[in-house]
Amino acid sequence: MKYEYKHSGIDWIGDVPEHWMIDRLKDITSFNPGLTDNIDDEEMVTIIPMECVSEWGIVSNVSYQTFEDANKSLSLFKVGDVLFAKITPCMENGKGAFISRLETKIALGSTEFFVLRPHHG
Repeated sequence: MKYEYKHSGIDWIGDVPEHWMIDRLKDITSFNPGLTDNIDDEEMVTIIPMECVSEWGIVSNVSYQTFEDANKSLSLFKVGDVLFAKITPCMENGKGAFISRLETKIALGSTEFFVLRPHHG
């Protein structure tokens, strides 16, 4: 399939398919938005440390604990968020994931993740 192209308006990006929109990441996402939902202390949360995220975006071997017992200083995220490693070598190796599903309402993970939450609408 061939597309018509337009200049992106940004020299280092160059031409892009004309149906693409170009936006700044900060205008379409929230960075490290934290907890926006009320969570009861007895509620279970998913724990996702850095070693549970692969370079291919696969999240595996997670654990669970009550919110009360969880380390509240960890990064908080939920379904629809994007995790991106912010430290080397994890960043250079491409560690990151789109959180497409969770068994719990929220998850907590490494503070070495940037959490990006897309704005909807």
